[in-house]
Amino acid sequence: MKRALLVLSLLALVSCGGQPAATEAPSSEPAATAEPAASAPLEKRKTLPLDYAAYRTAANAALKQQKSKLVLPENIEPAAVPDEPGTRRVAHHYPEGLDVVVETDSAGRMLNLRVIWHSDANPKQAKQLSAAAAVLLAAADPEDRSLAKDISSQIEQAVADHNQGKDPTRIATRNGITYKTTVTNLPSVVLTAQPE
Repeated sequence: MKRALLVLSLLALVSCGGQPAATEAPSSEPAATAEPAASAPLEKRKTLPLDYAAYRTAANAALKQQKSKLVLPENIEPAAVPDEPGTRRVAHHYPEGLDVVVETDSAGRMLNLRVIWHSDANPKQAKQLSAAAAVLLAAADPEDRSLAKDISSQIEQAVADHNQGKDPTRIATRNGITYKTTVTNLPSVVLTAQPE
């Protein structure tokens, strides 16, 4: 039950970009009317080099090469996000302790990728999940053969820094993609990839 609440909380955080909802003070002036969001042109948004289908293929190949039993299911596709025209989202929860959330534009091009690893008390399971989280994030750029190893190093350093009370965030940019690794107090490790 606690794990389900944690996952729901994390997905809620993901859906609002990790920011608390903005509140406005009540106003005595009449509210200005705006045109419906559907008629407003969407800004050209930066995207990652892969569309979701290509990412899923790369991620599954990397997981298989790692001899992981985890798979991103082919039958789950991004769905429209209410109140965010032109944005689609897919979230997949692995009961072993990983979550993958991908946002795409309406054409399927990836806007961002988030992998959340929930640490495990069993050291062997924790190591396997950490490695799986690294390859899931590294699949954003499958041509970069050393990326998964570097992300694993970032995870280890972020966890060590968190345990020493230091800033547990690592940020690196490669091939136009910014990768961020941070440790939360839940404890979880949140990994993100987004265009530079």
